[in-house]
Amino acid sequence: MLKLSTKILYGLRATITIAQNDGIPLSAKEISISQGIPEQYLEQILVRLRKAGILESVRGPGGGYKLARPPEEISVFDIAVRLEGPIGLAKCLDPEENYECDRKNDCIARLVWSHLQQQIESTLKNLSLKQVIQEAEELGII
Repeated sequence: MLKLSTKILYGLRATITIAQNDGIPLSAKEISISQGIPEQYLEQILVRLRKAGILESVRGPGGGYKLARPPEEISVFDIAVRLEGPIGLAKCLDPEENYECDRKNDCIARLVWSHLQQQIESTLKNLSLKQVIQEAEELGII
């Protein structure tokens, strides 16, 4: 089974929660409680997203995390790649791997995985936080 990491799953849930808060900062503890994410692990994720320019941190009383850009400018792809790096469905498609396969130029399977990877990337790039929230509202999820 192809699975997404908990880092991506938790990062997306936390970022959506922050986006829903209309610019009012949320603490890691508040997000942790509302989303059932271990606070220490969540802090690591939030710091990564802050360093990536997706979140801002606000210090002091009432501080916490808020979006660094409007939700329509943040894609699910931005979050996933900032947390886990580039998408690579197979070793031969991972841009960070120095994997050399002697079948690279005549591998039919590579062609299939390449098409699938392009579709996944395209879908994630074209799906903004705002769209996710709107669809969830329409379906009554939030």
